[in-house]
Amino acid sequence: MGRYVKSCRYNEKALGATRLAFLVADGSHWYYFDSSNWGTPVLLGTSGFTATNVLLGDFVGDKKTDIMRTTPSGIWKVSESGRGPWQVLNAFGGSGDSTPLADLRLGNFDGNPRTDIFRRGVKNNGEVWWQVSFGGATGWHDLVKTTVALRTIRLHDFDGDGLTDVFRIKPEGKWMIHWGGLEDETWRPIWNDPDDMPVGNLGFADVNGDGKCDILASRQPWG
Repeated sequence: MGRYVKSCRYNEKALGATRLAFLVADGSHWYYFDSSNWGTPVLLGTSGFTATNVLLGDFVGDKKTDIMRTTPSGIWKVSESGRGPWQVLNAFGGSGDSTPLADLRLGNFDGNPRTDIFRRGVKNNGEVWWQVSFGGATGWHDLVKTTVALRTIRLHDFDGDGLTDVFRIKPEGKWMIHWGGLEDETWRPIWNDPDDMPVGNLGFADVNGDGKCDILASRQPWG
């Protein structure tokens, strides 16, 4: 959503509901607006990072949104609820990880409440795999060998089972889903789009609140 703003889900335990929120990271402060009161920003703290420098997920498992970043040496760090100090989430045995933040994706591949981190990794033998770091705290675990480019897929829960699925579009508008991104599954067709819209013209959100990700289409690419 741009250099300064990212959308997220904010859990308000007192209300027992999850609401849409926007984190604003302007390079000097973090604060957020949520749908209970759009007009009143809530200051989280000071920060030298903009929204493009961070990822948002629940890396602690307390149903609150945390803020994650990488260091120049490849160490992953997290600020709990955006209020706590930076703590090491994963140092990869002290060697760090070279994957750029822009090539990391978030999901839930094991049913644990902590957010997992997903990438398209290339092995020493040249094989390309979808890989996941569970809770952002483990090494890379292989999911399935792939030839699909990262920019062409989207990660969401389309069947409401709590696990992240992988969506892509094949030629002639064939919408395909890889349920759970797991090795024992294959691409399953779900719909043929007669307009053959590119994936960049699709938006993804649970519009009707049934726990399943819905797909929205636009004549223009989503920002």
